[in-house]
Amino acid sequence: MKVAWNLKGGGITGFTMAEDELPTLHDVYSSAIQSGCQKASYIVQFLWRDLTSSYDMIGPYFPVPNSIDSNILQEFFMQCLKELSAYGFRVSIVLCDGASSNLTLLKMLCGHPRAALPVNDDAEDLSVKYFADMSFTNPEDPSSNPVFAMICPSHQVI
Repeated sequence: MKVAWNLKGGGITGFTMAEDELPTLHDVYSSAIQSGCQKASYIVQFLWRDLTSSYDMIGPYFPVPNSIDSNILQEFFMQCLKELSAYGFRVSIVLCDGASSNLTLLKMLCGHPRAALPVNDDAEDLSVKYFADMSFTNPEDPSSNPVFAMICPSHQVI
C-alpha cells in the first residue's frame, strides 16, 4: 500500500501502484496548472521514512510563490504532523538541512524561538557546555512521545 497526500482535501489517501506507474513531479505539476493561477517558484517537500522498515513516503509537496520563512514552514509541518498522527503514524525524528528557515523551525519546536541555543558557561566539558535538548512533545500524539530534532550530518560537511 502506497500512501498519497490529498493537497486539496488536506488528508492522506491510500492507493497501490507499480513503481513504473508513479508520476514524476513534472507530471503532477503539469496536471495541476490552472489558468489565472500563479506558478510556484519553490516547492516545500517532506520525505517521511519508517525507522523499522524500508517504507518511505514522499510528500506532501507545498507549492509556494516566494521563498519560505519559518512560520509558514511550521504551519506546513504541523499540518503534516496532525494528518500523519490521525492515520496512526508516529513521528520520532525531524531531520532537515541547515537552511536558516529550517534551523529556526527546529528552535521554535524545541522551545528556543528567535533566540540562540542555550550555552552552559559554567561547564568545563564542551559536550556539557553546548548541550541543547533538541526535542519536543508531539501535540498530536496521545502518548506524548517526544520528537527529536536533528540537522542532517551530510549537510554539515565542509
